This record gives sequence, C-alpha cells and structure tokens, in this order.
Amino acid sequence: MVVRNIMSIFILLLFYSCSNNHITRDESEYHDLTNLSEGIIDDIFEKVDLVPLQFEKETYPNTCNKIDISDSLILITDVRQLVHIFDWEGHNLSCSNIKYGNGPGEYEILMGAFFGKEMDQVIILSPFKMITYDRYFNTIREVHLPTKIGHTAMLYSYGYDLGKDKYLLLPTLTSEQPERVDIFDSNKETVIRTLNYPHGSTSFISMQNDCFSELPDSTIILCPPAYTKYLYKLTQDSIIPYVNFSFGSEFLTKEEIDATGSDIMNQSNLIFNSSREYPMRQMINSRLIITLVRKNSSSTYDWYTIVSNRTKGSNLKINLSNGKEFIFPSIRMIDENYAYTIYRKEFLIENPTLLLNKKELAEKDLKDIDMEDYVLLKYKFRK
Repeated sequence: MVVRNIMSIFILLLFYSCSNNHITRDESEYHDLTNLSEGIIDDIFEKVDLVPLQFEKETYPNTCNKIDISDSLILITDVRQLVHIFDWEGHNLSCSNIKYGNGPGEYEILMGAFFGKEMDQVIILSPFKMITYDRYFNTIREVHLPTKIGHTAMLYSYGYDLGKDKYLLLPTLTSEQPERVDIFDSNKETVIRTLNYPHGSTSFISMQNDCFSELPDSTIILCPPAYTKYLYKLTQDSIIPYVNFSFGSEFLTKEEIDATGSDIMNQSNLIFNSSREYPMRQMINSRLIITLVRKNSSSTYDWYTIVSNRTKGSNLKINLSNGKEFIFPSIRMIDENYAYTIYRKEFLIENPTLLLNKKELAEKDLKDIDMEDYVLLKYKFRK
C-alpha cells in the first residue's frame, strides 16, 4: 500500500536496554493553554540565518516535507518519495533518486527517513526493509523489516536510532494496531519488544515532523504524533508523563472526533474543515515548548503558534498571519538553540517579517537564487 507522509500514532516507548516496561506516574510539568498572552516574532527570535538549498533541476521538489539536521548535514524529503542531502552551505550532496527501484539497496516506497547515530548515516524506511546509506547514498546495510507481527500487519513511517543496532519503529495509521512502538533488533531482523500507548489520544492525525528531542542532560522526550495532552520522558525503566496540557474549549474534543467513526478520512475531514481548533505539531527543548494550532480551516492564514516558556510558566500566542502577510514561521523542528523551517525565496520576499524585517538578508544571501528556490531558515531563540 502506498503511504505518503501519513502521520503515525504516538506510542509508548522505552530504551531497548530496559529491564521492564512499567509506566511510572509522576508529577508532570503543567501548561494551561487556555491562558494565553499575545506575542510577536521578536519576542521569540533574535536573528535568522538563511541557507539557500541548491536542489538539482532533475530532482527539484514541488513540496518539501520532513526536515532533519545533523552537525554537518541537512536532510529534506519531498512528496515524490525522494530524500535530498545538503551541507550547511546549501550544496546538494546527493539525492536518493539513484536508489529508487526494486533492486538490492533500493526502495520503491519511501515511508520515512532520518539520520542515524553514526556520522553522516542516512536511514530510509520502506514497507519491507530498512536501508542505511552514507551521505552519497552508497549502501552500507540493508535489513528486512517485519510486515506482520503475529496476525497484525505493520507499516513503519518513523524511526529512531538507539545505537548498537537497535531502533524504535512507529507504525503508520494504516497498520492494524497503530497504537504501539516496536523495538527492532536489526541484527536479528526482528522486533524484540512491543510497547503500547499508555494514555490514549483524542486523535492520531498530526503534522509532527519528528517525535524525539534530546535535552542537554541527555533526557529523551517524546512528542507524540497525535492529539494528546501529554509529552513523555523516557528513562531506562519507565515512561513518565513529563508535560501535561490543558486545551481550551475552542479545541475539538474526543467526543466530537469519535462521533465521526473509525474512518481516518472522516476524522481528517472534520479536523481540517471544522471551525474548532486542533494541535497539529509540538516541539520541545529545555526552555520552550512550541505548539502549532490549526484554526478555522486548512488555510494556515488562520493558524497560530503557542510558545510556552518552561522557566517562566508563560504561554504566548502568536498568529502566523495578520491577514495581509505571514508574520511568524510555521516551525518544522527545533533544537536547544534554533528553530528550523523551509520556504521559497518568493514567499520570503512577500512576507519580510519572516526575515525579522531585515531586507538586507534577502539582498545579501538570496541574490543569486531564483524566486522559486527553497531556503532553509535557522532562527536563533532569544535567551
């Protein structure tokens, strides 16, 4: 079954080295998202760096999907099932089109892509196998993925490298039991443990770019690809509710979504056509939590971002648009110091607030690229 970018469910998750899988209930950090103050882009970011992405003409994408970053590389996926690798100067190092096929070391359907623990390793998930490449898509390793566990058919779209040949694999919504995480031993080509999602969700439709964040103290936080009121902390022997949210009365409720039945398309139609609000994406670092909220329609003109300051306990609401232009970026991912997203040059020229109103940035950094070319924006957080 061809599945593109359908967001997988949030599932309970544990390090592969855990000796047990009990859930520890703990006092979690709390954020009341019904109590919001108005904010602007300058409240959050102090500067932005621009990285023009030099896609090759023959593999130029219509739409960019996932972003992943490492110390030396940028990974971009697009709707045509391709993975593009760039350095931090924006030079196009390689594209997975050379591995698109049904032979050894090749894939026919792109389910997911991410960086591995080893330097410059790129990992691709397809329905039947997981392939590890170097930065130029030379094949390093290919292993078979289980397509059925017991009587349950599985497809995986998210992966996370735990090291020592162990991986966390998150199923897609099309899997028969999406509310799970499978811990995969790539040496044995088998799932060595399955963990189920502990608290339930309102819905498993999301626009989550990635699900895991590692904080400076090495704590790993799971941001579920789902509408849920929890973010979770992973320890060696437990999964603990780490952040607890209260969403306002303007948000869709579980009862409203359940009333559409189990059909994913019916749920999606409700979410994207309702005047009610819905959290589409969440990201966390040691100081901030960012929540992207869909409002009124599928048009992002009406959407907004909530920036929760974990130290101060404040929650700022910042609209993506003022009705005339976009004034805050639709952030794809964050790390400890930066937020990242991607836009075309033309869009940035039309919406200069996204450049922190520094037109000289466009004149200096974007002068040699075409209007339709893509640019990675790297925003530095204010301290």
